[in-house]
Amino acid sequence: MTVPELVARQVAARPDAPAVESAAGVLTYRSMDRRATALAARLRPSLRGDDPVVAVVLGRGADFVVAMLAAWKAGAAFCPIDPDAPADRVRFILDDLGACPVVREVPSEEADGAFTAPSPSSLAYVLYTSGTTGTPKGVEVTHANLANLVTWCVSSLGLAPDDRASHLGSVGFDVSQIEVWPYLAAGACVVPHEPPVVAGDVPGWLRERRITRAMLVTPLAETVWALGEPLPSLRTMMIGGAALAQPLPSLPYPVHNLYGPTECTVLATAHVLSAGDRNVIGRPIDGVDVEIIDGEIHLRGACVARGYRGRPTLTRRRFTAAGYRTGDRGRWRPDGTIEYLGRLDRQVKVRGHRIEPGDVEARLCADPLVANAVVCGSSDRLLAYLVPRPGVVPDTAAVLDRLAGWVAVTPAVVWLDEFPLTANGKVDVTALPEPARTVEFVEPVGDVEQRIAKVWSSVLNVDAVGLHDNFYDLGGNSLLLATLRARLQEELGTPVSMTLLFARPTVGELAKALDSPGDVAPDVDDAVARARRARARRRA
Repeated sequence: MTVPELVARQVAARPDAPAVESAAGVLTYRSMDRRATALAARLRPSLRGDDPVVAVVLGRGADFVVAMLAAWKAGAAFCPIDPDAPADRVRFILDDLGACPVVREVPSEEADGAFTAPSPSSLAYVLYTSGTTGTPKGVEVTHANLANLVTWCVSSLGLAPDDRASHLGSVGFDVSQIEVWPYLAAGACVVPHEPPVVAGDVPGWLRERRITRAMLVTPLAETVWALGEPLPSLRTMMIGGAALAQPLPSLPYPVHNLYGPTECTVLATAHVLSAGDRNVIGRPIDGVDVEIIDGEIHLRGACVARGYRGRPTLTRRRFTAAGYRTGDRGRWRPDGTIEYLGRLDRQVKVRGHRIEPGDVEARLCADPLVANAVVCGSSDRLLAYLVPRPGVVPDTAAVLDRLAGWVAVTPAVVWLDEFPLTANGKVDVTALPEPARTVEFVEPVGDVEQRIAKVWSSVLNVDAVGLHDNFYDLGGNSLLLATLRARLQEELGTPVSMTLLFARPTVGELAKALDSPGDVAPDVDDAVARARRARARRRA
C-alpha cells in the first residue's frame, strides 16, 4: 500500500484528529485532506508528460504538508524546495525540473473529490542533494521506495495516534520526509518548528509542544544533550545526517541512529545506541540488503531510488548491479552490526602523506579537551577546527602533543565556540574561517633570527615564520622538536638543548637565548619549570 493510501485510511478513521499543529493553529485530518483535494484540482490542468512534478517552495508548516499531499492527489510527484535556500540554488532546481507548476502559497479553500491511488512504481518525490561536493542532483524516489520506509518506521518504532512528532529539518533535506509521512500514516500529529531553529531553544520547545518523537540532525542532538535539560514527554529520539562527535551519554530515552543517503530514501540501516556507542549504524531495515565491498558500503533493495533526474550516465555509475555505491566507508562488527568509518572521498594527500580526515577527527574527539572536531586538508597543510569541551581552557600544545606520532602531518589548530551549520544541520565547511595569526607578523631581521626562521619554515612546512610566532601555534609538537634541534644544530653549528627549545618557543626568544647563552641560562630553567607546571595544571 502506498503512503497516500495509508494517509487516506487515517483521514477516514480519525477525521477530526490533529494532523498538523503549528503556530497558525491545528489542521485536522479532514481539513488537510479537503485542502489538498482543492489544491490538486488547481494543479491538475498544468501537469504534462509522464511522472509530472510539482515544485513546492514552502517552509515547514501545515501548507507544506497540504501541498505535498495535493501533488499526489493530482497525479504528480513533488519536489520540496526550501524558500530560504540561496536564490541560485532555487533557480537551478527549478530550471533542472523543467516546466512544472510551482506552489508558493496554499489557498484555504476545501473540496471533496475522488482519489486515485498512485502506482508503486511512479514517482513520489524528487529531492535535490545539497551540492556540497558538486552540482545538486535530483534524486527520483518512487512510491514503493517511500512505502517501504514508512511501513518500517510505523512498525519498528511503534508509532501510534497519540504521538506528537517534531519537524525541525529543512524541507529541502531528505530527513523532512521521515519527519512527516510515518506519523501521518500512523494517525499521529506532526508539529513543525517555526523558523529559525536555535539549538539552545530546542529543549524548551520540545517540552512546550509535548513532543514524543523527535528527529534531530546529529550536531543538534549533541547540543541538546550537552544542555542537559529534561524532556519528560519524549519517547524516542532519532538522529542522523552526520557522525557522532562523542560517545552517546546515558539518556532516559532510546536513541535510534539512522543511516541512509538521499539516494536510498532517507534510511537504510538503523541502530538503538547504547551509552558509549559512537558510529554504529546497525543493521539494514526491512527490504534492504547491505554489502561492504573494498571497504565501501553498497545498498540494495526496496530503498534504492530510481536514479538521478536527467543524468543517465551518472545514474549508471552510482546505481550498479552491486547496489547503490554510497561512497561511505564501513565495516562489519562481530555482532553483525555495521560501523560507519567516514567518507571515501574525504581522503586528502598532504605533503605526500595520504590522510583520512575522519580518522584524525575521531582521534581529536577522544582528547579530554575536545568536544568536536572537523579536519580539512590541502596539498600543503592540514587544518583542525576544534570546539572545546564545556569548562575547559583550549590548549593547542597539549592537544597536538597527544596527537603526535598518530598522524603523519601535524595540523594547524583553530578553536571555535561552535561550528557553522548548513540549513540541513551539517557542518558548513565553506564557512569555517581561515587560521588567523595570534600575533602580528614581524619579519626576522638578524642573521640568527633569519636562519632560525628558515629552519622552522622547513620543519613545519610553512611559507613564512614571524619573529613572535609560537612553534606550537604553527603546528609543532614535541616529536618535531627533535627534528628541529638537529636541523638547528646543523644550520647554526652550535649545540641547542631540548630544554632551551621547550622554554623558548618563538624565533625571537630562541635567537636571544642563543646570542647570549650566559645571560639566560637561569631564566631558561625558570621558564621550563613554569611551562611544565602550567601544562600539568591544564591536563589535570
